[in-house]
Amino acid sequence: MAGTSAGSSVAAAATLAEEETDELRDVVMRDRMLLRALYTRSEDLPRLFDEEAARRHAEAMGEDWAERLVVWRGRAKRRIEIYEDYNFPGVAKLRGHKRLAFVIPLNSSSTNLSLYSATDFTFCLTCAPTPAESMTSRAMFHFASTGTNIFILKHKSRTRSIDWMWKLWRHMGGEIPKHVDVKVPGVDTRVRIFVPPLDPLSLTRKEILETCLESLLTVHDYKALMQRALKEGGKAELCWRNELNLDWVWLSADVNGRLRPWEVLNGMVLRQVRKTTHLELRLAEHYPTKVVLANGATLTEPPAIEGYLHRYTVLTSRINRKRVYVATQDGNLMFMPQHRVRPPAPPSLPPDGQTDKQRKSAWAKFRAEDTARQGENILVTDEYIDLRDIHIIRWAETTLSKTEDTKHHLCVKRSFEVVMRSGQVFRLEAHTRKNASEWMNHLKALACYWTRQHHVWARFEMDVTYGVEERRDGVLRPPTAVGWYPRPKEPVDPDAGSTLLPWYWHWCVIDGCRAIIKAGRLFQKTGYRKEFKHVYHILVRGHLMQFQLTRSITSAYRMISSIPLADAYVYSGQSVVATMPPSRDEQQGHFITRYYQDGFEARDSDEDTTFILWYRDTNVDSRPVAKPPEEAIAAAHVEYGADPLPGHIPALKDKNRILICRARSKLERDAWCWALNVEIERVVRGSVARESAVREHGEIIRS
Repeated sequence: MAGTSAGSSVAAAATLAEEETDELRDVVMRDRMLLRALYTRSEDLPRLFDEEAARRHAEAMGEDWAERLVVWRGRAKRRIEIYEDYNFPGVAKLRGHKRLAFVIPLNSSSTNLSLYSATDFTFCLTCAPTPAESMTSRAMFHFASTGTNIFILKHKSRTRSIDWMWKLWRHMGGEIPKHVDVKVPGVDTRVRIFVPPLDPLSLTRKEILETCLESLLTVHDYKALMQRALKEGGKAELCWRNELNLDWVWLSADVNGRLRPWEVLNGMVLRQVRKTTHLELRLAEHYPTKVVLANGATLTEPPAIEGYLHRYTVLTSRINRKRVYVATQDGNLMFMPQHRVRPPAPPSLPPDGQTDKQRKSAWAKFRAEDTARQGENILVTDEYIDLRDIHIIRWAETTLSKTEDTKHHLCVKRSFEVVMRSGQVFRLEAHTRKNASEWMNHLKALACYWTRQHHVWARFEMDVTYGVEERRDGVLRPPTAVGWYPRPKEPVDPDAGSTLLPWYWHWCVIDGCRAIIKAGRLFQKTGYRKEFKHVYHILVRGHLMQFQLTRSITSAYRMISSIPLADAYVYSGQSVVATMPPSRDEQQGHFITRYYQDGFEARDSDEDTTFILWYRDTNVDSRPVAKPPEEAIAAAHVEYGADPLPGHIPALKDKNRILICRARSKLERDAWCWALNVEIERVVRGSVARESAVREHGEIIRS
């Protein structure tokens, strides 16, 4: 079955013509990437060199991760050139180009391309030692008569990295298959779609979705199931599944806004030898907003509350009364400076004569703008308290006598106290006693809901990973909690996946329909030899915010830093462990089961739970704004920036920082890497002019 439209055929034909002309260009592609160069004397490396192969070839030695300029040269050269800055200033200006550090020939039979890690989309190129600009420390890379050079590359944009792999794969002889099998786990079937032999790139995401739905709706047994799911608001989407990881197909254009018709077929490049990758049709779910209790009652997420309050703090010799802006976000009560926030716009009536489509579009636009406003407010948060740590919320008590100041007595009358489990008390004053009562009722409902939701989510993550009846440590774990989802009755088969995966890899991260993209506690350190600390992270509006408990405040988390993601890279797994000293447990060759306060338990190695954020402190004026879906979730993507000025472009050798993070489980680590990559993608597409300037910055050797 194959169906193509005229528009997609024209776009695909143009793309094929562009691929043919790539060989005639001097520079086919160029980008800044994070690169790790290794050399091994072995010449029998597997053609597909990935993390598993790197573990078996631990003797490979070389250089640590560093940012380089990667240039794909066409015409007669047909090679990839990797440039770096000279050590001494002025040399590049004198010679007219940056230093050529490495060369990867593309016309050699010994050069191979492979996906190195499916978690962070790093890819690998292996080749024989090839001469470049001579350096004594790199003689083995350039002049060795035997051995293999290994180059591991990571682009900060996920789609740009895939585009590099796709074009290199096609250049090196990769063949598009004759058909594509789409699995439909919801109805336990599959649909085979034949690829047009003369125009393979015309098989786009839209064509595959329409063909699959049309085929399923013609079968009577499947029609009722699919129609019921679609009527309940579900939306079918395509994704590539690798074990328990879902990679949704959601971007039809590249970072420059041009169509990329290989958005589905590029999954052929993302296949790994030891891990089966499946193209699947699943319902796109959003973050759950309800919890089903053991007695059958349902708790729905209460609406958030925000506004101006006065906060009382005890200083050395007096009590300070300060006006602050307070808002609840995803189970957190956040305190913000009143002069740096933007309150919600006053409600207004829609104009008369609007159609349903216009009203839906206006409502979607309002929600997107308000979500962006909330995200901007979160960025200026000073501190927050966890609603799950609240012990009781009560009216403020006063010890004043009747002769005390009447005004102060009225202030106490409209104040309430939030008592934490640690014993700390937060006193807040509203404008009126009625407003204070509303705050108290809302906070009580939110604290109750998020306490239950947190425990259910921990159980849900274990159900996704293991299944209910999985035996761990010889103990049978029976069902003990309920949630919004159907509990599995069998252990999870990694090859078949879990029906719960769409809820875990939910579309709120892609759509940006919640102000906080992702939040949670991670163990982190800022150096290889330092100790891990427990830090709360919030991913919002192109920044990764960090909050930590302080000694003087036992229940409030203070903001310690906010990392901009404009010049950030995320890598994980073997690439991290290879540059870190081994832990005590790994040296002894065993891993212990870790138990956590919320009931979560996991038994994953340090390699499977660690990732690194490589970044520079670079702020971009144009922050990304999620474009609201107009008619369907499939329309969700990011807006392209309004061409802001490029601003400061860091040099390749400028100082960088690293943030080493460790999650509780492999699945949680993978989810953090995915969310960070999605947000970095939004930042890249929200500042097109700057990214283009960064890409073209620096002179290369002329042909």
